[in-house]
Amino acid sequence: MQSLHSALYRGRIVHVRRVPRLNQFRYRMFLFALDLDRLDELSALRLLRVNEPGIFSFHDRDHLKFMPGSNRERRSGQRSTTADSLREHLKSELGGAEVSRIILVSNLRMLGYVFNPVSFYYLYTPSRRGEELCAVLAEVNNTFGEQKHYLIRNTANRPPTKKSFYISPFISHDADFQFLLKAPDENLFVRIDSTVKGELQLRAVVSGRRSAISDAELARCLFRYPLYTLMVIVLIHWQAMKLFIKRVPFFSKADTDKKITESLHSEKRGADAYNT
Repeated sequence: MQSLHSALYRGRIVHVRRVPRLNQFRYRMFLFALDLDRLDELSALRLLRVNEPGIFSFHDRDHLKFMPGSNRERRSGQRSTTADSLREHLKSELGGAEVSRIILVSNLRMLGYVFNPVSFYYLYTPSRRGEELCAVLAEVNNTFGEQKHYLIRNTANRPPTKKSFYISPFISHDADFQFLLKAPDENLFVRIDSTVKGELQLRAVVSGRRSAISDAELARCLFRYPLYTLMVIVLIHWQAMKLFIKRVPFFSKADTDKKITESLHSEKRGADAYNT
């Protein structure tokens, strides 16, 4: 079989919470890196399917739920491809820049189930040297079925961005995120820092080594990481229980959502007053 543009990354995810209680963990993991413009190549694989059931499967409906009308289009079966939808959505945010290639780094459905705490869309634009990474869109999901995206333009030195989203009952409403990412090549590296008023509270690092995607490699992942996507959600709740036992402050969803809304309204009033 000819070499595919999509790939796999096998490695580790490390979380270190520093305050108010130390809590850290390290798990083995694997992620897919799919070239969204070349999904047709994956038809050569027996263990991976696109928009249909399989041992591993990619479904457009699992992504870009934050976009207006996505739920309606999904129910009607008229949803466009993830690549086309994302390019249309980013036209204004990227100033009309042409996106020549999109690499999605994410979990896929495994035996029909998936939960992605975060997926990354690496956006490339044409350049004199061929193409270059111009931005990354981080697609964050919480366990309440909600989704938010963060567009990261400066991937090497991104200033903090407001969380403005309920991700965890152990992260306060006024937390900021700072992303450090590198274009995925032979290695994958992502670092996310969660800070409050400049103080680092939590650091998450994902790192991995690239391998070619094939049925043999998929079979190895199936046996090395059995029920991996189910274990993701199980381990999230296991770590939450540990934090609760350690008496890390707990923030309810209703209260956090209220404070986020109030903060956004306050910022809007301030911006309106500045512009008048």
